[in-house]
Parts: sequence; structure tokens; C-alpha cells
Amino acid sequence: MTVADVLGAETAAEHTNLVWSWGTDVWRAWAPHHSTIRAWNTLALRGHRHS
Repeated sequence: MTVADVLGAETAAEHTNLVWSWGTDVWRAWAPHHSTIRAWNTLALRGHRHS
């Protein structure tokens, strides 16, 4: 599934379901890289904390 598949939705409910399916697929595909991305996020946000 790709985000382009969402374009085929004919109703709001179908659109919602397709977006969730696509998001789940993306999350699973990137799962092996989550720890690396979290580390990059920590580095990128270091010093940019707001009180």
C-alpha cells in the first residue's frame, strides 16, 4: 500500500481506514530504524526545549 491508494477512497470512513492502513504499513516498514530516528530526534531537539 502507498499513500496514493488513499486517493481512491469514496467516503470519509473509507478514507480514514485507508489512512490508518497506510500509516500502519509505514510504521512497520520503518520499525527497524525507530531507535536511530529517535536518537536523531533527540540530537536535533537538544537545546530547543521551551519552558
